[in-house]
Amino acid sequence: ATSSDRYATACNFGAPACTFTADTAGFVFSDTTIGSAYTIPAQVTGIATPTLYLRALQAATNNPAVCTPAIIGQTTAVNMGYVCNNPAACQAGNLATINATAVAPGGTAVSLTFDANGSAPITARYDDVGQITLNANKTVTPFGGATAVTLNGSSNAFVVKPDHFDLSGIQQTAAPNLANPAAADATGVKFVKAGEQFSVTVTAKNALGATTANYGQESTAESVKLTSALVAGLGLTGNPAVGGTFGAFTNGVATGTAFTWNEAGIITLTPSVADADYLGAGDATGTTSGNVGRFYAAQLALSGSVIANRTGLAGCAAPAGCGTFTYMGEQMSAVFNLTAKAADGTTTLQNYSYSVTAANNFAKLDPMAIGNPLVLGAVDTGAPRTVATLDTITYGVASGSFAGGIASITAPFAVTRGGSASGPFDALDVGIAPADSDGAALALLDLAVNAGGSPNTHGKVGSTKARHGRLKISNAHGSELLPLTIAVTAQYWNGTTYVTNTLDNNSTFAAADVLFSNYQKNLAAGETSVVAPPASVGFVNGVASYKLAKPGAGN
Repeated sequence: ATSSDRYATACNFGAPACTFTADTAGFVFSDTTIGSAYTIPAQVTGIATPTLYLRALQAATNNPAVCTPAIIGQTTAVNMGYVCNNPAACQAGNLATINATAVAPGGTAVSLTFDANGSAPITARYDDVGQITLNANKTVTPFGGATAVTLNGSSNAFVVKPDHFDLSGIQQTAAPNLANPAAADATGVKFVKAGEQFSVTVTAKNALGATTANYGQESTAESVKLTSALVAGLGLTGNPAVGGTFGAFTNGVATGTAFTWNEAGIITLTPSVADADYLGAGDATGTTSGNVGRFYAAQLALSGSVIANRTGLAGCAAPAGCGTFTYMGEQMSAVFNLTAKAADGTTTLQNYSYSVTAANNFAKLDPMAIGNPLVLGAVDTGAPRTVATLDTITYGVASGSFAGGIASITAPFAVTRGGSASGPFDALDVGIAPADSDGAALALLDLAVNAGGSPNTHGKVGSTKARHGRLKISNAHGSELLPLTIAVTAQYWNGTTYVTNTLDNNSTFAAADVLFSNYQKNLAAGETSVVAPPASVGFVNGVASYKLAKPGAGN
């Protein structure tokens, strides 16, 4: 820039540029008795401003550039009013108060006392919300003048934000529209499922407790958001954001019907300005609700499932088990995970956890309860389709409880062995059908535990084989002067007869399991026994053997 550019005349005010109107008399809103125009900061509805001063000024007769008081030492009525800038329309009624007088937007006479500086103390209160401008006017004959003039003046446009928000009408959105029971702890009445929609009404209020009807009518409409907080002392950890929004505001009131909270537990709700900045003047929060809830699980999901065979045998513990079958009457185990879910079917409920304290126990299914809380069931899908009778008592209760919404469960059971041969069940599907005390059940049922094959009643854990088995000890003959080998075969009923169970590589027996009785001819007790028995004898492909010691000559 050149030197001439640097010192060139420039105008950056007025419309058109470099234009303005100079008044010879008027009112100024100030914060002191001798001050110039004051920028009123953002205020809170229903609360009066600190003391301001309405200054009546005029141009001095001997120097128009100097202001002097226009009203001195008298009490007089001034027409005071206000303009609604945003929203542009004021609500009906006199919602501004100057000192003790309610004023209308178009103006109301207010008695003011002016001092020697031409300043009258005022406090202003606005009982609605938005951006407003205060104004004043009065026709006077200024001190030292002879011609009547009208004094006019306006404040800056300033924001008046809500004092608080109140919540009401918290209820289930769908029928039966259950009102919030405000449960105190996990033993309390349930409200809605995690992720299920509930409704809330919010009212914008001033500090006097009255509704501010202009909230939500701004040129870019303001709204309200809800923030959740976990009720303390209940062992809750998961606190997702509240989903949903409020509808349009009418007369300061709005309702949202699609709020959700994707957890189990009990919360409180606090309303605040949706964007945390009411017309650029900052946030306003509301009265925190009482307890909202109890929120509970919507459904259960089955995953990571497998059938572990022959888990009663040493070395065959779950989840690996042994082999591909289990004998009827012998323990096997269903191994799986159960997960408590929200209504969306994907969100895991962190607060669905078991606690020994009932008040904190938000997990409403105890897999380890006595009985059959998992509703284990099994069906052989071969021909003919046969529902298997399960023994869930003899082998004890399941292990695994809920923590963070997930329970890793091992449930021992057996296919009941009847008095007569049955089966084989070579296509045995095992399933569960648990439901907690709130009614949360498996969302996916993919197994029909019934003879007809429909409808599906259980969630499938896995498949295995169940066989009605026996041991067959074969006849053997040999010299009384030599040890005698006895063959033992593991067999199962194939539907027609007993056949060797070539899948059996895990059954064992010990020497103590070999019992002697019914000695014949001149063979007496103690004259033979199992030869140098190992700790146990194992089967290979369904076949095993042991030896009897030679009984000696004459036997």
